[in-house]
Amino acid sequence: MRSKKISKKGFSLIELMVSAAILIAALLPVLVLFYNYLVVMEISRNTTIAVNDASFVLESMRSTDPFTTNNVVAAYPAGVDLADRIGPRKLRNETVVVSYQNPAADPLVITMTVSWQDEVKIRNRSFSATTMMTQR
Repeated sequence: MRSKKISKKGFSLIELMVSAAILIAALLPVLVLFYNYLVVMEISRNTTIAVNDASFVLESMRSTDPFTTNNVVAAYPAGVDLADRIGPRKLRNETVVVSYQNPAADPLVITMTVSWQDEVKIRNRSFSATTMMTQR
């Protein structure tokens, strides 16, 4: 009788482990890059929301009727959180604060500061815009 030889084709466990390690080593930088992309996109999104919120409050200030520096300062007091006037807060721990260089001056120099906390990397961020408004 003839004995049949069993064919030993295929991969060994060691070969599979080496190939898996190479695959993981190749994919790890891609995953890190993707995570960093998501963080940058979140920061950009939050900054855009902060700019829009500051613009909304500044436009609300411009529409104060009658527009005088005294009316604007009375309706939008310095140092008070104005985020509730925007509607529901879109950013984590968002505050919108206005400050005036000289509340009695014309033109009125206004600085709007929006502060919030990032969702991904828990860091405090802020955006400030300064503009001037004059009486009509």
